[in-house]
Amino acid sequence: MSGQRRYDSTVLYRLAIVQRARQLGFTLEEIRQLFFGFRNVTRASERWQELSQRKLAELDILMDGIRTVRRLLKKMTQDCRCETLDQCGKGIFRNTRGSVINLPD
Repeated sequence: MSGQRRYDSTVLYRLAIVQRARQLGFTLEEIRQLFFGFRNVTRASERWQELSQRKLAELDILMDGIRTVRRLLKKMTQDCRCETLDQCGKGIFRNTRGSVINLPD
């Protein structure tokens, strides 16, 4: 009809699900799992719950990493009194030897 495509309203509903899932940080692969990764009889609420639990665990790990970086940044801004980057590097090297980086003496 005049070069226009007509879609069933269920297409709009599926697009709404895709959009919301993207807003919540789900990857395209995770969205694919939402639609096709379960048996056909699996309720939508069960699908969301399973994927959401995985995403929440992922976010918890990311939040722990963010907290660690925040703590290190605050410590660095409070403790660093270096005149040069070489001094700074030497201090970082001494404080992280054996834990974060292993460079020869």
